[in-house]
Amino acid sequence: MIVTTLPITPGKCDFFVTLFGPLIADIFSKMTDAPFKMVLNVGHSFRSFDGQINKYVNQLRRMNILPFIGYDTSIEYRNHIQYIINDLFGRKILKIKKINMVHCSCGAVELPYLACEIIGAQERHKYISNGYCTRCGERIMTDNEEVLELSFPKLTTKISVNLPMYNGPLKQSISAMEARPIIL
Repeated sequence: MIVTTLPITPGKCDFFVTLFGPLIADIFSKMTDAPFKMVLNVGHSFRSFDGQINKYVNQLRRMNILPFIGYDTSIEYRNHIQYIINDLFGRKILKIKKINMVHCSCGAVELPYLACEIIGAQERHKYISNGYCTRCGERIMTDNEEVLELSFPKLTTKISVNLPMYNGPLKQSISAMEARPIIL
C-alpha cells in the first residue's frame, strides 16, 4: 500500500489548504507504515513554480512531513497513478457506476445531478445559471453515464493530532470522506 495525495499546486491556494492534505496523508502513512508519496502539479503551466515549490517543500519539512515528492510530468507519476487505480479497483474502493451526470458542451459543467441539486439549493453557482452554462451559454444536459466512484471504508483507528487547531478540520474531513463517495 502507498499513501498519497491528489496532485498539489504550490502557490495556487492558501498555504493551509495545500498543507492539510499532506498532513492527513502523513498521519495515515505513519499509522499504516506505508510509504507516503505526493505529487506537485507543475505540468499545467508555462510559468515557473520554482519559488513556490521551494517554499512549499520547506514548509512541509518544518512540519516534519517528509514524503517522496514527484512531479505530474514524469513517467514515474503516470506509473504510480496506474498502480493506485489498479490497487483501488482490487480492494473494491474504486468502482465503475452509472449515475445521472449534468454537463454542458464546453466542459465547464460536469458534475453529478445530485451535486447540481445541492448547489442549486444552496444558491451556489458552478458555471450554472437557470439551467444554462455561464461560459458557453448552452443548456445543461443530463445523461446517465459510467463514472468512477471512490468510496472510503469506515476508519476504525482513532486519530489524534498534537496540534489542536487541526483536530476539528481533520474530524470533519474524515467524516465527509466516509459519508459520501467521490465521483472521479
